[in-house]
Amino acid sequence: MKFKIEEFISGKKSSIYTLKLFNETDTEIEKFIKRYKESHPEEIEVLMTRIERMAEISGCQDYLFKISEGKKSDNICALVVNDIRLYCLRYGNIALILGDGGIKDKGGAYQDYPRLLKIVNTLEEACRLIDDKIRNKEIIFSGNKLMGNLDFT
Repeated sequence: MKFKIEEFISGKKSSIYTLKLFNETDTEIEKFIKRYKESHPEEIEVLMTRIERMAEISGCQDYLFKISEGKKSDNICALVVNDIRLYCLRYGNIALILGDGGIKDKGGAYQDYPRLLKIVNTLEEACRLIDDKIRNKEIIFSGNKLMGNLDFT
């Protein structure tokens, strides 16, 4: 899998990033916003406000997320508003990497929704590659920023 980590919003408390997959025009968060801004404008506005508040005021606190969306060994979580989920990789309270998201309008797990399963699988792979670079000190945390080689192409 080839991708880059791009900064989305940087604030006093945390930095918010997003994935940009190789050979894609839009980042994952841009695709998500474009897909749902007309059908779910209120939810998109609430999510963007939450993200901005995390960057500036609260940081990426546990209570803001549905935690443990992926495997126990990864950092996957979701921001949830009504039936919309935005999947992310959370690195403590200081850094968040936004993925894509979708609608989960009935019970069951994300695995029951092919689109959501694909998004989470992409984030699981990205998490594994990011964690390798963190272990090898190619990516470090400096204050509330990710620094180093954020290019996985």
